[in-house]
Amino acid sequence: VLDVARMRGRPAEVIQFIERTAEVDGTGVELHLEQDPGQAGVFERDFYAKHLQKFSPRFRVPTGDKVTRANPISAQVAAGNVWILRAPWNDAFLTEADSFPGGTHDDQIDGLSGASTILMGSQAADVGAAMANKTYVEAITAHRSQERRLDG
Repeated sequence: VLDVARMRGRPAEVIQFIERTAEVDGTGVELHLEQDPGQAGVFERDFYAKHLQKFSPRFRVPTGDKVTRANPISAQVAAGNVWILRAPWNDAFLTEADSFPGGTHDDQIDGLSGASTILMGSQAADVGAAMANKTYVEAITAHRSQERRLDG
């Protein structure tokens, strides 16, 4: 896990945060968003698709409960196949992971589960190549550090 970008806020703040994060990530990083089932999820998907169109967002409706969706990445963690980049976000991320599924918040674990579902699919080879590319890892780390300095 190279980076975790998280926040809680009003809808306008959330869309700005997603857009800013996508800009920092650059065009080489795909933007995937989970779509809630039902009519509200359709509205939200259409809203995000319109406001984030320059990033070509992709949407996925998750299936199963959160614990079931987290099982594949949990197994990979238990097998020692998941690493995280040492960074300021680690404590909050690991605290949430340690308290899952009974903790107060689970958004980061939902994000990790969704990302792992995508990455363990057909794109796994591309992700492995990107992770092996030290220049890519250093560039994304530098961008995130700069963004955090600007945000205070």
